[in-house]
Amino acid sequence: MTARAFLQIAPGRRVALNGVEWTVEEVHGQLGRLVLVDGGGNAETRSFRWLINHADLRLLPAAEAPERPAPVSRQPRTLADLTDDQMERAPLRAAHVLEVETGFREGHPARALPGEPRPDYDPDSTTLTQRRYAKAAEMKAMPRLEAVRLGLQHLSFRTLERLSGLAGDSLDPAPQWPSQRHRGGP
Repeated sequence: MTARAFLQIAPGRRVALNGVEWTVEEVHGQLGRLVLVDGGGNAETRSFRWLINHADLRLLPAAEAPERPAPVSRQPRTLADLTDDQMERAPLRAAHVLEVETGFREGHPARALPGEPRPDYDPDSTTLTQRRYAKAAEMKAMPRLEAVRLGLQHLSFRTLERLSGLAGDSLDPAPQWPSQRHRGGP
């Protein structure tokens, strides 16, 4: 394999072709084409194949490009990103995860619902691993349409392990969900 197999084609990349320096101005990956601009501002559109197979291709060090803006980072996800339907399902899904983590659907013994903790989720008599297996079995036994409606059809032991790191502030149902807010006035 040659070094050309690892050629990274991106805007700002500098190359020399037959001794002439070019800068990749634009990349159109969906078309397999790029736009090269020389020092005099002349632009040429070429294919990736043409560039990679050029007999006198040399990669040049990256040029400082102060005029290029820094990459934009993604905005963090928040509850405001959820649809109304997702907002209705979120506390139900969180309750299942909290029941596994703490033994209580509300996440704490002080907020225990009637009949909690259920025997399979009692933190005094079960381990976290046992509770995860119990919840996975409960989800598997749930009618398929109901599980799909709640978005729980893939809630497995492994998923519960991954979600364990999220337990705490991000799963705490203490924030008022729309269904829990007082609807009688301001």
